[in-house]
This record gives sequence, structure tokens and C-alpha cells, in this order.
Amino acid sequence: MEDNHRVEVRVYVQKVKHLEYEHRNNLKGIEIDGSNFNRDEYTNSDTRVHTHKDNKRGLKEELRERDLNNAEEIRNVKQQHEKILMSMREGFMGNLGELKERCERKLGSLEGDLELRRKVDIHEIEERKNLHINDLMR
Repeated sequence: MEDNHRVEVRVYVQKVKHLEYEHRNNLKGIEIDGSNFNRDEYTNSDTRVHTHKDNKRGLKEELRERDLNNAEEIRNVKQQHEKILMSMREGFMGNLGELKERCERKLGSLEGDLELRRKVDIHEIEERKNLHINDLMR
């Protein structure tokens, strides 16, 4: 029984040694897998970071180009508005000149008419005065 017990203890000790050996081997495999995974993850992370930086640079460049295009477009629109404003000013100045001429002509014709009317009124008054004088003398 004692021999049997010693044999069983040896068998269990060998099993424990075998399990410890397998456990160490498994730990080494897991450590290797973990380090490989970490290395791959760092590589992927670096790749993603570089990709995002490149994308960011590209987007910034595109934004800068859009800003320049928009500034150029705004400048063009301002120039067009200035041209339109100048043409409108010239048109209004021309209309103003025509209106002044027309008003001056009307004013001249009205002054002539009023002068004629004044002369006619003075002539009528003189005739009435002369008639009245003649009536008084008779």
C-alpha cells in the first residue's frame, strides 16, 4: 500500500510537473501572441495616424484653395457691381443733364410767356387809362 501510495504520489507529482510545464509553455505562447498583437496594433495605429494626418493636410489644402477661389469670386463680383454702379451713375447723370435742359427750356418759355403776359397786361392797363382820360376829357 505504501508502495502504491508512493507510486500515486510520484504520478501526481509528474502530472503537476507536466501541467506546470504546459502552463509555462502556454504562458510563453500567450506572451508571444500578446507582443505580436501589440506590435501589429502599434503598426496599424501608426498607419492610421499617418493616414489621418495626410487626410487632414489634404483637407486643409482644399480649404485653402476654396478660400482663395471664394476670395477671387468675391473680387470679381465686386468689380462687376462697380461696373454696373458706374454705368448706372453715368445713365443717371445723363438723365439729370436732360432733365436740367428740359427744365431750363420750360423755365425760359414760361419766363417768355410771363413777360408777354405782363406786357399785354400793361398795354391793357394803359389803354384803359387812356380811355378813362379820354372819357374824363370829353
